[in-house]
Amino acid sequence: MSIKKQILNQLLDKYENSAHFKNEAKVNRRIMMELKAPLYNIENPTQKQAVHMVLEELSKKQLVKVLWLERNHIAKQVQLNLDNVEQAYREINRQNKRTALHSVRELCIAQADDPDWLRAFLDYVTEFIDTRHKIPAIMPEDQEEQKCLLIVLRAIAQLDGEEVLERVFSKRLLNDSKYFENHLRAKTASILSQFKLKTKDLTTDQVLQEAGLFRSSDELLFTGPLVLGVSGQIIDFTPFKYGAAIGARTVKELHIADLKADTVITIENKASYREYCSQMNGTTLAIYLGGFPGPMRKLFLSKLDEHTQNKRPKVNFLHWGDIDLGGFRIFRSLKDVVPKLQAYLMDTGTLLENRSQCQPLSKGYVMLLEGLLEDDRYAEFRDVINVMLAENIRLEQESITSFLTSEC
Repeated sequence: MSIKKQILNQLLDKYENSAHFKNEAKVNRRIMMELKAPLYNIENPTQKQAVHMVLEELSKKQLVKVLWLERNHIAKQVQLNLDNVEQAYREINRQNKRTALHSVRELCIAQADDPDWLRAFLDYVTEFIDTRHKIPAIMPEDQEEQKCLLIVLRAIAQLDGEEVLERVFSKRLLNDSKYFENHLRAKTASILSQFKLKTKDLTTDQVLQEAGLFRSSDELLFTGPLVLGVSGQIIDFTPFKYGAAIGARTVKELHIADLKADTVITIENKASYREYCSQMNGTTLAIYLGGFPGPMRKLFLSKLDEHTQNKRPKVNFLHWGDIDLGGFRIFRSLKDVVPKLQAYLMDTGTLLENRSQCQPLSKGYVMLLEGLLEDDRYAEFRDVINVMLAENIRLEQESITSFLTSEC
C-alpha cells in the first residue's frame, strides 16, 4: 500500500469512528495520527523523504495539516482537514462510509411479500446502522455480496417446501454455481439460524437443509408396509423388506394410498435405522432422517399424518434420535408437523442404562441445555435434561444396542 493510502486510510478510519462522523461532536476535536515507525522512520533518510513528499502533496491539496517539530525536518502529527473529507476519500478511491451505509439501508427496505423472519433481519440491520453507524458483521462488507445475499434470502423464502441442490440454486440465481458456496453460505446460515429458526446449536449444513438447500442429491429412505400413488401408478413397497428409496422431489407428487403399519417411526442416524429395520416386525414403517428434516421429509410426514387421521387414527408416531441438543431440536421440528409425535428411547432410563457410552458436556453445551429447560416446547425432555446436567453426559443414538420393544 502506498504511503498516501496508509496515511489517509488511518485518518479516515479514525474519522469514521469519531463523534464527527456520527454528527455527535460537541467540541471541534481533531482527527489526527502520530507519525512513527514503521511508516515514518526518521533513521532512514530515503523513507523519511518519501513521507515528506506525500505530506507536502496532501497539504497543498488542503486534505491534511502537518505539525512539524523542525520545519521540513521532522514531522510529528498529521491532522485530517474536516472541511475536505470527501476529497480525501476520492484521493485514494475509497468509498465514503456514509454512502456505503446509505446503500445498505436502501437495500434493506422490506418488500411486500417478505416473510416475518426476513423483515426482522432487515429491521435489525437498519437499526444497527442507525444506532452504531456501521454495518453489522452478519452482513457482507462487499456491495455485490450484499445485493446477492438479499436475492438469496428472498429466494429461500419462496422455496415453499422445495428442496434444491446448492449449486443449482446458485447457478439459477447468481449465474455462478459456486458463488453461494464461496461467498454467502456461512452468512446465509447465520441469518437463518438467528432470525428464522431462532437456534444457535445447529451446523451450517443443518440450517440450510431446514431451509431446503442441500449439497448433494437427497433421497427419502423408508422400510415398511406402505403403498404410494404417483403419476397415476400405485406402488406397494411392503415387499421391500430391506428398504426403499425415492427422490425427495417425488414426495410433492405422491399421495398415501395405503398404510398397514401400527407404528411410524423416524430415526435420526443411518446405522441405527439399518439395525432397527433388520429387527422390526411387519407392522412398523421406519423412516430415515439423516439429521434435521428438510421440507420434503416434513411434507412426507404431513401426508402420513393426514392419511392416518382419516383412515387409521390409532397409528402411533415415534421419533428416535440422539439424547442431546440436536436430537431434542429435531424432535421439536418434527412435532410441529405431527403434533401427536412421541419420543422413543430418549428418556432418563435409556441415558443411564448406556452411561458407559456417554460423552461429557462442554460449558457452552451446558448453557444451551439449561436454555431448553426454560422453553415449554421441550417440556417432555425436562427430566432427562436435568439428569444430563447433573451427570454431565449426553448419548448418541448409535451407542444404543438394545432398542427393540413391543412398538417394533
